[in-house]
Amino acid sequence: MSLSIIKNEVSLMLAEVNRKLGEAEAKLAAGSDQEKVAAAGEVAFLKDQHRTIKARLAQIDSHPEASESLFQWFKEELFNLGVRLDEWVARH
Repeated sequence: MSLSIIKNEVSLMLAEVNRKLGEAEAKLAAGSDQEKVAAAGEVAFLKDQHRTIKARLAQIDSHPEASESLFQWFKEELFNLGVRLDEWVARH
């Protein structure tokens, strides 16, 4: 699995945690006492997950392959541009 796919999946996980965290914080603010107790535990758990996922994203971004992937993409795009330019010149 490529690094970009992994990063995308981790980003989706982060978005899901953020959504659930918002819901839990809403319950904490406006729920009954029993709901607030349950929501407080859920908020603590989700904040921990949020920190862990953010750390994992930072780890992915700092991986040497992440910059190599961008550089490799740039090299491929530059090559493809050169090929297309050559084809255009050959046709005109």
